[in-house]
Amino acid sequence: MRCENKYCYISNVLLARENISDEHIIPNAMGGHLKSPNLVCKEINNTLFAKLDAILSKSVEIAQLIKFKRDDQKEQPTIIGISTDGMKYAVNNMQKGKLLPIKPLKVVDESGKELLKLQVSQKEEYIKSQLKKYPTLKREAIENNLKEVFEDDYNDIHFRNGINIFTTKEPFRAIAKIATNFAVLNNISTNYFRGFIEFIKGGNDLSNIQLGYFYPNELLIYDFEEKEISHILYLKGCQKEKILYCYIELFNTHCFVVNLSYHYHGPTFEKSYIWDVLNAQELRKDIALNLTYSYLSKRQYLWYPNAENDYKERLKRTSLICDLKLRIK
Repeated sequence: MRCENKYCYISNVLLARENISDEHIIPNAMGGHLKSPNLVCKEINNTLFAKLDAILSKSVEIAQLIKFKRDDQKEQPTIIGISTDGMKYAVNNMQKGKLLPIKPLKVVDESGKELLKLQVSQKEEYIKSQLKKYPTLKREAIENNLKEVFEDDYNDIHFRNGINIFTTKEPFRAIAKIATNFAVLNNISTNYFRGFIEFIKGGNDLSNIQLGYFYPNELLIYDFEEKEISHILYLKGCQKEKILYCYIELFNTHCFVVNLSYHYHGPTFEKSYIWDVLNAQELRKDIALNLTYSYLSKRQYLWYPNAENDYKERLKRTSLICDLKLRIK
């Protein structure tokens, strides 16, 4: 049930029965299950927030390669992988455990003849489709136009859009939204992070906020299970340091810190939420990340020099657990 006198923290519209809308703290398309009707109105949810969710989901392509339960039954967007020789694959559309090319690849042999290259498992299906399309063709003629068939090495697949860290600023608006969602969900006053709300709305630049990639390594007190792939939200307010920050992990791969306020004057507290993506269940585990004003204020945002390397180390772990066989350099 909706709490009384709740307002949309983006538009300041009073939330009523006719305009409430469940907002996922982490986007549904990324396996987010924690949600609330007491955050934003339906109009904001269906416009600004939907746009930001789409930007984030497109940027975190790893979300499309991992099988997990969503709140809805929408199909995953197609992620295109390309082998070293140029063959295109629908990476998240494997058939009977095999990665099949979208279509045969045109190649030229040593004599200059144009041929079609395809996998062994596709050969019969392709020949049948050609015989059906061109009834006068002979099977032998079709086979003569096929290059030696092959089984492609999955390890040689790379990605058209890149399974990489964010290279533009826009997805960080969606990361800021996750942090403010979680803060509002936990009844933290929006007065502490007005600058972030303006950033989310597109009316504030990066000079007024601090957020970015962050891999705390030994600073994070948390015991990862061997096969765990999770979303982690950790919100902390520290009265002594006067700081309010949110640490975010998406698939334990894309990790961020959002410095919501350097003027926090409430009680010291910490709130966490951990969602097991593969098993679709909340994990009740201890977690702690104790940062200071000095540490946060000296960091480099949105990216720092070693951010990409730290990201790739986490990506290797995710790839191994989910048997993605990504080529990570």
